[in-house]
Amino acid sequence: MDDSRSDIDLVYRKAVDHALALLQREGEFFPFAVVMLKRAGDLRLIRLDERQVSDGGPQDVNKVRSVVERGARRNLYQATAVAADVRVRRADSGEATDAIRVEIEHVALDPIACYVPYRLQDDEVRQVADSYVEPGERIVLHA
Repeated sequence: MDDSRSDIDLVYRKAVDHALALLQREGEFFPFAVVMLKRAGDLRLIRLDERQVSDGGPQDVNKVRSVVERGARRNLYQATAVAADVRVRRADSGEATDAIRVEIEHVALDPIACYVPYRLQDDEVRQVADSYVEPGERIVLHA
């Protein structure tokens, strides 16, 4: 179980770090995935080609999920993290804010969705509230 938790920590951290770097550099990011390969435990980044991206919304998230699911059907992945830029309502203030959502699935654990609320301010990415976790859905790693 500890190895499984380490796996999800790795894909989560890689996804958040990549999203933050894109936000800092470009002011936005489009959905992408981080996958952990079963054999070597290596992490891989999966992005859509520029021609495949429409607006970064739910349609693009589904495209990324489809790419990841193809590899999952071949039993390639131990863990997956699909990251997207979303709007959430802060629990502490009720204010709507941007957030990095990371949908994490692992072959041995229940899926979760992690949220990192942020704001772009003075050319800096600032976390505006504590990160939080909700139960997720099994979308790409089918048991």
